[in-house]
Amino acid sequence: MTVMARKLMIATSLVGFLLTGCTTAPPDEQISVADSSEALGYEKPDWQTPFWERNRTPEASEAEAAPPPQASPSTDGVLRANIGIVVGENVSPGLETALRNKATRYGFIPVPTSALRDAARRIPECSDLRSLACARALAVYPGVRLMMIVKNRELTLIDPSAGAIYPSTELPSDNPADAALKLAAERSTLSPWVLRAFPGDDGQLYISAGSDNGVTPGTELTVHEPGTLVRAPSGQPVAWRPGKTIGKARVVELVGSNLAVVVSKSGTSLTPDMDLLISR
Repeated sequence: MTVMARKLMIATSLVGFLLTGCTTAPPDEQISVADSSEALGYEKPDWQTPFWERNRTPEASEAEAAPPPQASPSTDGVLRANIGIVVGENVSPGLETALRNKATRYGFIPVPTSALRDAARRIPECSDLRSLACARALAVYPGVRLMMIVKNRELTLIDPSAGAIYPSTELPSDNPADAALKLAAERSTLSPWVLRAFPGDDGQLYISAGSDNGVTPGTELTVHEPGTLVRAPSGQPVAWRPGKTIGKARVVELVGSNLAVVVSKSGTSLTPDMDLLISR
């Protein structure tokens, strides 16, 4: 079976998995976190309209027609996590391009716009791209470690691994891409990259990480019960505690640059609700 045929088959089964899995999320995932923009009194941005359907300037439309920058495979042994980049209206195309081109310098691989767009269209929770439920669904596939949403000069970061939504931050006029990516890198230190296995039609389990991320056949993962976000009395996320270790898993095959087959090595059999952490 070719890689393309396998990906098409996986995508078909993943739609059903996400539609059923996302609706069974715990109730607290649907509640705004304590340090969200709403809780802090910020005016709530209009994120209900999917970003690909919003009115864009002619300059932005022209930029979208250009081919996106390609991620460079990680050959230095460093793990690079996926980042989803969403830009709203009135955002300079140059900023979006800079974010994607500079992401690897800060330890990220930008998820291609087409993959993010297609996945979000299939997930009901992603009618609101700022929701934690949407970010957690996108964390399964295409494997988003962080969601970065930019509207005008306002940056919002959502961490599905830790389960945190950070309040919006105004980007500086000088080097806004570097400022945004530096903040994203700092936020990502709160917790490791949490991966979730999902089933394919071929009966195998997959994770949304591959050669571009530094994953290779033989890469080992520890299997955990769901972790817990620790907050300060003010509601600020301050730490993340992994759940109990219940097994080990291993990558046995790469499927393209951003997908891999995993199998249980010891302990409990893998299920989609378990946290998988790459061993380093």
